[in-house]
Amino acid sequence: MINDVIKTIYLFVFKFVFTVYNFLPLQRKIVMYVTFRQNAYYITKELQKRNDSMQVILICNKASFKRLQHFKDNRIQLISLEDKRQFFKRIYHLATSKIVIVDNYFPFLAVTNFNEKAECIQIWHAAGAIKSFGLEANNTFTRSKNSIKRFHHVYRRFDKILVGSDEMASVFKRAFGLKKDVFLRTGIPRTDLFYSAVEKEEIRASFFRKYPQSIDKKIILYAPTFRDHSDHKINLDIPFIQRELGDEYLFIIKCHPVTKQSVILPDQSNNSFLVIDGTYDVNELLQVADTLITDYSSIPFEYCLLEKPMIFFAYDLDEYKKERGIWTNYEELVPGPVVVDTESLIIKIKEIEHTYSSDRINQFSETWNKYSKGKSAENFVNYLMKKLRY
Repeated sequence: MINDVIKTIYLFVFKFVFTVYNFLPLQRKIVMYVTFRQNAYYITKELQKRNDSMQVILICNKASFKRLQHFKDNRIQLISLEDKRQFFKRIYHLATSKIVIVDNYFPFLAVTNFNEKAECIQIWHAAGAIKSFGLEANNTFTRSKNSIKRFHHVYRRFDKILVGSDEMASVFKRAFGLKKDVFLRTGIPRTDLFYSAVEKEEIRASFFRKYPQSIDKKIILYAPTFRDHSDHKINLDIPFIQRELGDEYLFIIKCHPVTKQSVILPDQSNNSFLVIDGTYDVNELLQVADTLITDYSSIPFEYCLLEKPMIFFAYDLDEYKKERGIWTNYEELVPGPVVVDTESLIIKIKEIEHTYSSDRINQFSETWNKYSKGKSAENFVNYLMKKLRY
């Protein structure tokens, strides 16, 4: 109740300031709100190639700001999403930009009545979906009426939504309560990495220089998804994994950047185990992984582009279905075996390279990456440039 009151007051102030700035003329400018850097990185990189005088404003959270600041030049500006001193500056750019790009759910969009000549584009932060989100998530139904009403207002702000497949367009339609086709089938910019042999090799070389103990080992990456509970404990028997896998494997844990999940760390001198937090983003780690272990994350939709095996560690599947929701049959959707305890996980790790189906992986990829073919950022920027001409 208190949170709702605070949000209502904040949005009232936001709307007032936005309305004032909205009287100003639109500028030939792109504003991008960034909470996950990968899409923004490839879009900005492509924008930087274009010989054009437009302004590009990146409004970033702390992690993205750090990883994108090298783009800053006379055309590209970075603004902190969390710096309260930048409050009015952020709203000014939001109200006066011809194109607004967002990669997540931003409540302030509920009160932004954009100029009719402006366009708001949702690029999201995933190439596919396993867990339910938006209006489809089970925890949405426990929200207040004001919150649900705000969700609808935010989703109606999206003039266009970027997708890499028709399947994801269908998921968005349900999750955002859409009545019409507003999709840009350009592919997902963050998948461009998976088609760049040079960039992939640079990432691998950098990783092996930083972690020489990983050379000549089978690398297992465990990357669990976002959890609504910040104190969620990973149900993984680390000592057992160390004993069973030995020195032949390197087991990496990469927690979701939003949820700092509880991990009981082993002795870091042990060369068979590694916990990585902010040094690498997950798409970079996918380039070095021989096998991916995840649960309800969206990263399998990108990892499948590497045609490597996956194992789905769904120890809390029934609980997760009740609290968050899975939009379809989990076991039929995921392109790999499902296990529920550490012992079964170890068995699958040891046999997966001999038993996994590349046909199943490829079929999954063709379905979910239909339009993501290595030029997604270029396709999207071509669309932006056309919009900026008018």
